[in-house]
Amino acid sequence: MSTTLEVVQSILAALGDSTIPIESLTSTAIALSLQCIANANDTDKTHRRDTAGVDSFFWALWDGVYKLAEEGNDGVQERLVTFLKGAKASEAGEQWVVRGVKGGWNTLPLLGDVAKDIWNGEWAALQSPTLKWPNIPPTVSDTSQIVQDILAGDAPKSSSAPDLFAVVKARQGYLNLQRFAARLWHDVHVDFPKLTSTKESYSLYIYLA
Repeated sequence: MSTTLEVVQSILAALGDSTIPIESLTSTAIALSLQCIANANDTDKTHRRDTAGVDSFFWALWDGVYKLAEEGNDGVQERLVTFLKGAKASEAGEQWVVRGVKGGWNTLPLLGDVAKDIWNGEWAALQSPTLKWPNIPPTVSDTSQIVQDILAGDAPKSSSAPDLFAVVKARQGYLNLQRFAARLWHDVHVDFPKLTSTKESYSLYIYLA
């Protein structure tokens, strides 16, 4: 029998494969989640009254979905949005309880919690002189002028060190996540009430174009 992680990885691989119809994939993913959660160990939960297996399954799934959104192009993000819209229309798992909250696929459980975990890490890096931006090599100084210029949108010069192209990729991944968040809010009607644990207001730099 496959583990929860193996099942989730198979779903994520299918999400990244444009040859697989998203409608049938959505149905398959929901069916696999029901199997995983029905067979979950009773200790696999965060709170005593939680449904075992729900937390593990959805945390792994949404973490992978955000990674696909970060790395992917418009076509990948469109598949992810379509998948989430279809999943949200399902009544499967309505009796589940995760972290004390009742709800199944139609609530997209833990989607906001995973987003908050991701953005807290990026927000901390933006505010700290010592923490690095996600995915920027340790050999590159975040505070150097050339890195700051690239993060502001300038293209690296052809003679730039190869590591600096990783800065371009990190910036693009960050913007991809912001765009995906905008699509979730606009198209899937997902609300992100508070993505950071700081007292400051955090505005997502998102766009819908």
